[in-house]
Amino acid sequence: MNKSSTINTKNSFFAKYALINLLGQGFVVISGIICMPILISTMGTELFGVLILAWAVTGYFSIFDLGIGRAMTKLISEKLGRSDLDDIPSLVWTGMFFMLLVGLLGTSLLYLFSPYLVKDALTIPIKLQSDTIKAFFLLAFCIPIVVTSSSLRGILEAYQRFDLMNYIRIPMGILTFLSPLIVLQFSKNIVFIVASLVVIRLIEWFVNLLFCLNIIPELRKKITIKKILLKQLVSFGGWITISNIAGPLISYMDRFLIGSLVSLTAVTYYTVPFDLNIRVMIIPGAIVGVLFSAFSATYQNDREGSAKMFFSGLKYTFISVFPIILLITVFASEGLELWLGKEFAIESTIVLQLLAFGSIISCLAYIPTALIQAAGRPDITGKLHFLELPIYLLSLYLLVKVYGIEGAAIAYVLRVFVDVIILLIFSLKLLPNNISAKRLFMFIIGSIPFTLLPLFIEMSILIKCSFTFLTFFVFIFLVWKIILDPEERNFIIINVKNKIFNKKIDSKSFK
Repeated sequence: MNKSSTINTKNSFFAKYALINLLGQGFVVISGIICMPILISTMGTELFGVLILAWAVTGYFSIFDLGIGRAMTKLISEKLGRSDLDDIPSLVWTGMFFMLLVGLLGTSLLYLFSPYLVKDALTIPIKLQSDTIKAFFLLAFCIPIVVTSSSLRGILEAYQRFDLMNYIRIPMGILTFLSPLIVLQFSKNIVFIVASLVVIRLIEWFVNLLFCLNIIPELRKKITIKKILLKQLVSFGGWITISNIAGPLISYMDRFLIGSLVSLTAVTYYTVPFDLNIRVMIIPGAIVGVLFSAFSATYQNDREGSAKMFFSGLKYTFISVFPIILLITVFASEGLELWLGKEFAIESTIVLQLLAFGSIISCLAYIPTALIQAAGRPDITGKLHFLELPIYLLSLYLLVKVYGIEGAAIAYVLRVFVDVIILLIFSLKLLPNNISAKRLFMFIIGSIPFTLLPLFIEMSILIKCSFTFLTFFVFIFLVWKIILDPEERNFIIINVKNKIFNKKIDSKSFK
């Protein structure tokens, strides 16, 4: 087997590749922030609303992954942890073939139901309906690419090749925003715009396949499918499938309900702040991308190590996210007006603040979800999503009908709050006691309400700046004194001293 056949769980490795993931996704976020206003102004809010729904449809049909991508990461990580390498090629091809078949089923369903979705379920203007149906047909043929891509990414995660993942993620993510802008130079037809996105997905799939073939050369020789391996994948992925069915419904139904009950323009006013907040999730996403394979490899044999990684992941997620969310909630109005204009600021400021408050809570769910699934209990997350789905959809419907897009934001906050509480309770039961856990949770509970204050208290720009500076100062002081361990403080001090000392040496050498 390839030399990359071991799992690294050292803290230095975790920090390095979490940072690589974060930087990779950060480039994509920046490109989206730059391109979004241009796309809206060029396409108009209605046509841009159609593009948003097209993205949502593609995202929802990731349910046909059936949890196999995550199952593949877990099973391969376990085999690497035990140095049991013989079945890995068969495991890969079994999962890929199965997901291809399921993806083709998704293609058939979307192809059949596209006319109904466009003409009856969504409030698509008549003038845009014909082209939107054609665009949805194109998206239907993209589903097998989407679901098998998750398997390829799962393989790269299992081998902890986050460098390779970001080599393709960065350019393809940027092109997701740039390609519509390029197409718009020639045509405003949504069909051509969606076609460009399909081509990008295909290129990404092909490059990821080449990476996997390079990491596991035996994939070229052992193209075999084993029923027993399929059973293992489906057994683990079954509960993930429930999450994958309920999750996208939970994540995307707000846009569809807004489009149905309010208007396409309202979809844009809601989705832009939603997408801005969801970009904050790159931080826990980057951390979890590294932690899941490490949890899978260590949980059964090293619970103390898993506990240490769990609380470190939770700690660094919150420390990283809090300042960003505070800035968003405090300067929501000014930021939206500067970014997208006064009309957007008027319509979307409260939505942005509510969603930002929900996002800082939602970020805390990533680490416990990864631990629970890596520990072999995906049934917990599956049952949670299954039980909350009808309650959430009913509350979402009622709140959107009464309060419009602000109601959708309120529903989001309530849902993620319940999610985090339940997931943390279950994850803590899977780990040994940690003396710093109580202190960390008290700090988080005491800090989060400060991000919601700007929603209820009207502030001048001077007061906003003063409030932000004071909150940052107290936050950093408490993190240093209470949250960071002595070893972490010493590590920071030593690195800062070394950098200052090296700079002085370089300066003297130059002279």
